[in-house]
Amino acid sequence: MAKHQVEFEESEYRGPLYNQLAGGDRAVWEPGQVFEEHIGIDYALFCRSMVLERHLGWSGPYPGVLLPRYRYLWRRHRPDKKPPPFKLNLFIQAKRSEYIIRTPKGFKALGLTAPFWRFDLTPHQQGALQRLEKAVGGSAAVVYAAPLFHRSEDLYRHTERGTIIQHSTFPTPLTLKGHEAWNFSVPEWGVANEDPEHFESSGLLSRLDALSSQTDAEQSQEGEEAARVNLRKLKQATVEAIEGASDFLRARFADERSVLRAELNRFAPDGPARATMENFFTVATFCDLFKLQWAVIGPMVQQQPG
Repeated sequence: MAKHQVEFEESEYRGPLYNQLAGGDRAVWEPGQVFEEHIGIDYALFCRSMVLERHLGWSGPYPGVLLPRYRYLWRRHRPDKKPPPFKLNLFIQAKRSEYIIRTPKGFKALGLTAPFWRFDLTPHQQGALQRLEKAVGGSAAVVYAAPLFHRSEDLYRHTERGTIIQHSTFPTPLTLKGHEAWNFSVPEWGVANEDPEHFESSGLLSRLDALSSQTDAEQSQEGEEAARVNLRKLKQATVEAIEGASDFLRARFADERSVLRAELNRFAPDGPARATMENFFTVATFCDLFKLQWAVIGPMVQQQPG
């Protein structure tokens, strides 16, 4: 199978994709943005500047920390602030496509001819995402995302025009169950391996429209307690999804949750706010381990005439 070199990194595609999802007519945002006022920091980075080190009066460079272990910093809770409605959520695993210029045997009969794009599945990640998609059912969207382009100039053009979503494919993990790769030349369908099989792949925008409409219908019924219940269910889905993962990932997940509980015991009083913190950071930890982008889908923004 002849492959063509991809000219950009996964992160170069991932950033514009998420920005365009957040900038459309749907309320799609990172949950951390909702809670950022409780954390007390605006930006975090690893300092490599000796000039800045001297300016800050450091005796030497600090080795750095892993922020997931310090999420208890989110403790300046405002009693009057309601949690966002976490019932409808979006989990995206972005992939960088390979460009294939020769059609393998068996693909032509399924309608896929070269050139096309392909991304391989990571077994432990695929298994976890399948379990997550099954656990959340119809209350969340769990998808892969990959571009239908491989040149940097195409990435820049679609970034400038705001058309990355329309030139990406979004298959679900359950669609790819038992397979090793997703091969595609259009957003709407593709061919999965091991044994080649044709699958339809509905567009992400149509899924977001459906979830947003569901939010509109339920918004008047969703109170603060309902939002807490929804977040608790989402946390439970991640706990179910981690079962069956590798020993290493299960141990990491358990260790992070243990650290989180210990810090909450020190800094957060018992009550609904503490439970919300634990649920939120449990989901965030799961996303960190599996490199998932977690977004919240809210009601569609109504366009003003004129």
